[in-house]
Amino acid sequence: MEPAIVTFTDPPSEKFGRLMSIPDDMILKYLELAAFAEPNEIQKAKEEQKEAAQWSRWQALLDAHLNPEPQVALGQRLAACRCVTAMQDISDGVATDLAHICEESGTGSILHAERLPFLPVLDDAVRFVGKEKMDLLLKGGEDYQLLFTVDPHRERELKERLPDELYRRLVPVGVITEGRCVLLEHQDGSRSDITFQGLSLIHISEPTRPY
Repeated sequence: MEPAIVTFTDPPSEKFGRLMSIPDDMILKYLELAAFAEPNEIQKAKEEQKEAAQWSRWQALLDAHLNPEPQVALGQRLAACRCVTAMQDISDGVATDLAHICEESGTGSILHAERLPFLPVLDDAVRFVGKEKMDLLLKGGEDYQLLFTVDPHRERELKERLPDELYRRLVPVGVITEGRCVLLEHQDGSRSDITFQGLSLIHISEPTRPY
């Protein structure tokens, strides 16, 4: 096979940063292909570069997962106002962590699917990666956001006790009910059981000590 002839030119300065932002392993692949490659291999590498560039559009999603901001200030305020009846950070997904709250409280709950908050760019990202948005919202972990319950009669008090910038970030997503299940209510009114359907962790008990 004859080596492909590749001519290198200096990239425009405004594009240099974009070129260097692609993953290192892809840069190495380009160098390898440029030295000895079929034209169709070079075209394939170009397509892979275009695909990799897509990820920069979803940097907010990557940052939220890889560099989450613990809601310490909000948690301290909620604890101080004494309006909250239960609270937990979301580390194993809403479906599982809400189930923990319900299990400890001896209750059930209903989540409203259309009220679950998400970044607008998520719609585009899930199409690209071929995932279901609702699965990620319910089952994805390491969010480090706070999930808590408040007596409906004390919601106004909660609003008065929290600074506006914190209160505006709160999103009511469901209600506590009788029963033992966490139910997801869809827009058509149907419901499905999502109890403990988030991340599953393996728990290893301490070995029994011989007497």
